[in-house]
This record gives sequence, structure tokens and C-alpha cells, in this order.
Amino acid sequence: MKLLAIVLLGWACCTVGAEEPGLSDAWVLKFEDDFERGELGDDWVTNDALIREGRLLLGVKGPACAKLVRRFPGDVRIEFTAEAYEAKPPCDLSVTLAAERFRTMSWNYLLAFGGENNTVNKLTGGRRLSGMRDENPARLIEPGRIYKMVAVKEGKELSLIVDGKLLLQGRDEEIMGGPGFDAVGLVTWHGMYVDDVRVYERKEPHPATPQYVQRLGGLILSADKAGRLSGPPNLSDEAKKAVAAYNKGDLAAAERIFKSLDGEVRAAGLAYVYGHLNHDEEPDDFPLVARLFDKLSRTMPGDQRLADYAWAASLFGGIRLFPRSEKECSGLMSVGPQNNPFYDKAMLYRARFLRANGQEGGSREVLATAQDMFRQLKAKAPDNVVLRELTGESVPWGEDLAERRSGAPRWAALLNEMYVRQLAIMNWWFTKKQLPDGQLGGGWGDDVEILRSWGPVAGEFATTTQGSTATVLLACILVVRQSLRPTIG
Repeated sequence: MKLLAIVLLGWACCTVGAEEPGLSDAWVLKFEDDFERGELGDDWVTNDALIREGRLLLGVKGPACAKLVRRFPGDVRIEFTAEAYEAKPPCDLSVTLAAERFRTMSWNYLLAFGGENNTVNKLTGGRRLSGMRDENPARLIEPGRIYKMVAVKEGKELSLIVDGKLLLQGRDEEIMGGPGFDAVGLVTWHGMYVDDVRVYERKEPHPATPQYVQRLGGLILSADKAGRLSGPPNLSDEAKKAVAAYNKGDLAAAERIFKSLDGEVRAAGLAYVYGHLNHDEEPDDFPLVARLFDKLSRTMPGDQRLADYAWAASLFGGIRLFPRSEKECSGLMSVGPQNNPFYDKAMLYRARFLRANGQEGGSREVLATAQDMFRQLKAKAPDNVVLRELTGESVPWGEDLAERRSGAPRWAALLNEMYVRQLAIMNWWFTKKQLPDGQLGGGWGDDVEILRSWGPVAGEFATTTQGSTATVLLACILVVRQSLRPTIG
């Protein structure tokens, strides 16, 4: 993949300066906006935009995007004029294609002119397009200059054109689009003026443009609006037992029986079990479903229904906390909840990612979006402890850990209870979730975040348990302490 990215980048960079081919008859104008009015109106969704003197001004307060409400699921071309906002240093006169329709600052494919504080031009996003960046660009944003911008997604190709010259071009073999990834928008970090927006679609899809899955057609098992599973009358007795266990909430028994079966019943049953909000998944659960549906689809190559489920299951198999699998979750949500055993769990993970992004970026709007999704899920699983906590409910735990001994000062008793509770949390992670190589799941990387709360007790815990991460934490603390100068932070 790194070699592919390098080859593509070399190809993209060598095309810089080439003349843009004229707009062919294959394209049809679908939307235009000259902003000759006082209010932005209902054609756009944005986190920070207004109209000033007949132009859209985006990003006065901070990083911002404005996306069109109209959907463009396939080949698309957007043209507009752009100028950097004079109150800030130039950064990003950019476009997003095949994006999700969040009002918040977000993008999928990012075709960036003058990105990263006006130091690079780059094309990022998608699934198999990565590292497309020109770090020694022949042209960057000049303050006060108005540019004619063109961004195109056609077939599997993406192009960024500035003033009639091809700036960057790339190819994604798994080009994204279709339901859920059909937004076109404008993106900036330091602000830009925009005018004369025109958006085109092809009369006929490009031969290389995929036929995106619109909806899932249904499996041998299905769930009603209340979440109760059912199947045809001719289900085997064992399959009926698994369905009954599922409907009673005994997901462990349902999983065990479904695993003993074969064919579509096994794949569908496990998909519903692992997609249930109350199922506590293990690392291989989602990939197992992906493998089962892939096998089913390959044994019946003419069955488009199973091919669609194999595609959906492949996304489900790719869901993980680190690196965050936003695109997989959104792809599963895009085909809707009907006949979709993956929808709820995908929505849960997507909301968790949004919550993390909102916390890290300090965005109340992103956090509110995540909260709304958590509330929708809680309505389906009102007793789910995680969803109760994520929606703001205080859920008591560890009554046996409450400090009730007399004779000690109140502050000492509370401090001891806090210490004991922290040990209980660490012990749960070390005994329930820690992998053989020492990581706590999701890959080495974000494990360092636990230093903030676990560090102070890591030394003591390392002497009382086999938790290898506690020992690593203690070593990290000692290394950091020795390496930092006292004058820093």
C-alpha cells in the first residue's frame, strides 16, 4: 500500500500544471448558487457560514465546512471561486466529496489547496487513497487573489484543478459514494470567501463508477421493530432454540447454538447476536461474521442479496476502536435499519467516535450529535448500562467497595475508597481485556492515555497482581520523569 501511494503521488505531482480538459457534454448542471441574498437558506448545512456582500463567508470563528443538502451519490463535479479570508493567514481553500451529511466540521475525501497552514496541497480520505500530498507545491494561496476552483470525482478518479491547471489527481480502487457518502461541501481552517458555485452530475455513470448498495434485501432470519427475531416455519429445532434464546435475552446461549449450525442460519444468527446492543463482543466476533458471509456469497455467486450482505459484513468485520472505523460504521448505517442486523452496533460505535472527537476537539455540537445517537439507541435497549451512562445517568456500581469502616477521618475513608475502586477497574481490564502481548485492545497507541488516571497507582498494583501493563506504566512514568526538565510544563 505504501508503494502504491508513492507511485500515485509521483503520478499526481507530475501532472501539476497540465491544462484542464473542457467540460464535456457528459455533465449536466444540477445546482448553482450566486449568494445574492441576505441569508444562507435551506440549501446548505454548516457549522459557521454567513453571506457577506454577495459571497459566502465560511470559517470566521474557526475551522468550518458548508455542505449541500442535495445528494450527489455518484460522479460529481463542483466549480466555484474562492478567496482567503483577509483576517487570518491563508489555510485551505478546499473541497470535500463523498462526505457524510454532518453539520459539524467533517469531511471524507479532502481535496486541499493550501492545506496545513498553506504549506501543502493534498488529496486524502476514502478507503484506498492515502498519502496524496505535494509538500513542495509550485503554487499556494496568495492573500487577496481570487481562484477558480474545480473538484471532480469521476469513476475511480479524483481531481483538483485551480485556475484551469491540474493541481492533484488520484485514484481510489474502492471509490466511495452512494447512500451515506453523498455530500459535497466546502472546507477551510482559516476562512474563505466563496461565490458562483456550480455542481454537475454525469448524465450516465462513468463505466468505472460502482453500483452502490442502496438497501439490504433480508436474510432467512429477521427482527421486527421490537427487536424480536423470527424465521420461516421450516427452521430446524436447534435454530428455533437459538431464536428463542435470543428473544429471551440469553445472547450467550443463542451464540453457542448458532455456532453449531451451518449455512445462512448460522451467519444470520451470529450477525444478529453480535449486532445486538447488549452483546459484549470479543475481538474475533465481527471478523467471523464477515468470513461467514463471504463464504456464502462465493458459494452462490449469482445471488446479489448475499453479495450485498457480504459487503455489509465486510464493513462490520472492520469495526474497531483503534484506528477508529468511522467509514465502516457510516457505510452500515447508510443502508438503513431495515433487514440490517449490523445497524445498531454500527451506530453505537459511530456515536462513540463522535463523542471522542467532540471531547478531543472541544466541540459541543459534535458532542450533541453523539448524545442524540446514544439516546436513540437507549430507547431500544433501556437497561443497557453503557448507554445509560453515556446519556448522563449515574449508574451505581461496586457497592461492596464502599468504605464503611469507622474510626478514620472522612477524607481518609473517601481517599481509600477511591484507591480501591481504581484497583478494581484496573483489575477488570487486566483480567478481562488484556491481550497476550500486553495491550488492552485496539493496538498499541492510545494505551498511553491511561497514564493520566492509572499512573499514580500503577506501582502498587504491579506488586499485587500479574498485570503487565501496570509494570509498563510504572516504567513509562519513571522514564518520563527522568527525561523531562523541571522547567517544562
